[in-house]
Amino acid sequence: MVGARRAVALLSAAVLVCACHDVVEYGSAGSYGVRIIRASDMVQEDCIEGFEGGRAICSLGNNRFLVVSNRGTLYSVDSRERAVEEVYQIGTPFSTGYNDMTQASVGRVYIVGGFGKLIEFNATIGYVADEFGAGPSPRAICSSLTEDRIYVSDSYDQRLREVWTSDNTVYRELQLDATVGSMAPYGFPEGYLAAACEDDDLLYNIDLANFIEQGFDLVDECSGVAVLADTSIFCVTHPDWGHDSGRVTIGDRYGAVPTAISIAVEGHPTAVCARPYGSKFYVSSVLDDGTSRILAIDGLLWGIVQSSTIDGYAWDITTHANGEYLLVLTSS
Repeated sequence: MVGARRAVALLSAAVLVCACHDVVEYGSAGSYGVRIIRASDMVQEDCIEGFEGGRAICSLGNNRFLVVSNRGTLYSVDSRERAVEEVYQIGTPFSTGYNDMTQASVGRVYIVGGFGKLIEFNATIGYVADEFGAGPSPRAICSSLTEDRIYVSDSYDQRLREVWTSDNTVYRELQLDATVGSMAPYGFPEGYLAAACEDDDLLYNIDLANFIEQGFDLVDECSGVAVLADTSIFCVTHPDWGHDSGRVTIGDRYGAVPTAISIAVEGHPTAVCARPYGSKFYVSSVLDDGTSRILAIDGLLWGIVQSSTIDGYAWDITTHANGEYLLVLTSS
């Protein structure tokens, strides 16, 4: 049976490039911004604003990142100079999509575009290299750690597709029982993918060599998943919009019986990322008063170790490659 589930032991705990412009330093005006937070002490150093309709963020190294918006706009930003370097119109505004992107290799970024298209963007030179289809309604996207592949989930037919980046062609498909809204590759053992479902309380572990899945029940519908580098340890966020607050699940898929704990958190967790090295996950959680809580979670101790509060609704979160700063895309 496709999508057969196996329960995790859950332990409850409280807790087309058209235009660009010169570098502009954005000030305090604007409702969308990327907040620059020092990972060491969780203190916000700055906020770069002006990303109207921003939905997803992608770090390109230690000093650059991209923001994509539902206006079909892609922003290239220098986080050291706190400045927008270029603005590219990569698609049609206000269409579905523009909600996820991944860097497949240095400067080679794949974006969920509008009207069911995927966009390959060359961030080194600054142009759209390709636009192609990979299913009727792409939802989430991630890159393989070991091969020239990207993986795309679909919200229409609930399939997972493997795209070879050599020619941007779909070579394999896997039918699932639910829509995957977020994915992350496992570092150990290599060749596996964590896929969290946004319309079900389910985490798929995908064997990429055989392209088969194993499903694990979680506590609620998911909004994000991340995996610690070189490990099998994952963190899944559950916003639980129907209640006062949500939860995060931290677990380890390695072993005969994977285990996990569910931790209650203040607010509604929207996204999660992992530090490129070390043991920390970072979670963004939206509070009811218009602010967001940023949580540092130790993936080895399985507990919250730091937190801070920032203004605005947190859409996405990532870190730079050196782990020095967190980048949080917010709107207010």
